[in-house]
Amino acid sequence: MTGPLLLAEGVTKVFKTSRWPATPLRTVAIDDVSLRIEPGESVGIAGESGSGKSTLIGAFCGLVRPDRGSIQLRGKDVYRGRRFDRRAWRSMQLVFQDPYTSLNPAMTVEQNVAEPLRFWKRLDDAAARRAARELLELVGLGGTVAERRPASLSGGQRQRVSIARALAAEPELLLLDESVSALDVSVQAQILELLMRVRAERDLTQVLVSHDISVLQLVCDRVIVMQAGRIVEECSARDLTVEKVSEPYTRQLLEAVPTLRAPSAPLPQGD
Repeated sequence: MTGPLLLAEGVTKVFKTSRWPATPLRTVAIDDVSLRIEPGESVGIAGESGSGKSTLIGAFCGLVRPDRGSIQLRGKDVYRGRRFDRRAWRSMQLVFQDPYTSLNPAMTVEQNVAEPLRFWKRLDDAAARRAARELLELVGLGGTVAERRPASLSGGQRQRVSIARALAAEPELLLLDESVSALDVSVQAQILELLMRVRAERDLTQVLVSHDISVLQLVCDRVIVMQAGRIVEECSARDLTVEKVSEPYTRQLLEAVPTLRAPSAPLPQGD
């Protein structure tokens, strides 16, 4: 395919909060954002809470309708007549921040993953169950996990189930909204390793949203930094250093990444 997989031009979203009888409060969540995602890329979107990054990927996949601008997938506008083209959902799958609320608690793990297989690929129940178990194996969940319900799983296991379910649609673009932010550091590393492996095996394009810029440095080719609804910096992940970035805000994000330093003086000894 020639050209970008996803192209956003002049995307703007304003939320209005009613304060009757006062004038409604206007919050500009996305302010004239333009970007392009190339096939096979892994792109990170960084920024503090409220910077507009989650609203932006919500606009990509139809959860948030932009007020202005256009979003094209493979050259086709996904908001034809201002309504989202639902056929684009198969090509764009979103992994939410909280896997517990995004999975159906009444279904087993196998049923959660098999449901999109039946819907998108028109598989019968037996074939959908077999394919679901193969996807669960792919994300490192074998054995009896398929028969359990989401409430009995750890946070990392539930996030793996969410990724397996997203992959069931065989998407071209995988959107991940703070998908590791609620996990322990060791579990984060496992999920990030999984994302890199799946991307390589399936030739996926990925967009990862995170307030933790160090996560994006590990797994992304390119990082976009947002502040107050606007893109303020864009660079390759290898150039995302305090010395090379141009925006003071990006330097603040980088300097906020925790690091371990040896104490300058011996620690006091207990009695």
